[in-house]
Amino acid sequence: MTSPPQNPKGRRRLLVVAIGILLIGLVWSFCPRRVDPRFVGNWTWTDEIIAGRSGELNLLPDGTAVGTYWNSDEQVRTRWRVDGNRFLYGDGFWRGSNIVTDIDSIIASATGTIRYRLGGAYWQIELAEPDRIVMTSGSLRWTLIRRSEP
Repeated sequence: MTSPPQNPKGRRRLLVVAIGILLIGLVWSFCPRRVDPRFVGNWTWTDEIIAGRSGELNLLPDGTAVGTYWNSDEQVRTRWRVDGNRFLYGDGFWRGSNIVTDIDSIIASATGTIRYRLGGAYWQIELAEPDRIVMTSGSLRWTLIRRSEP
């Protein structure tokens, strides 16, 4: 005895549902999480422990961080967010970060933006004023001063 053919409308519905779930998952992985508006802006940072270690950091409202480090002209792009009293910096703290990072790397390569994959770092926030932030991570101590120009 042969089984009756499967309903083509049922297959179509299953395909539409699967694509919908995939799209929702992709959109969800790109959404920023817990971006603290006090941190959004252009900053100059210096390491108070290691002399001469400084750079610029632009924390965007979408959770992207763009900066230069150790007096270099090379741009680094990664993600950031605040979780309680911790500043989380790097790609390792995002849902779906491997897929998102890979897609971002392809786009960055096509647009000429330098991109590094950072595993992530936790910074303990000691002080968060409108124009000054002080954070520590292990033996490092960073002070961020807000810049007025973009």
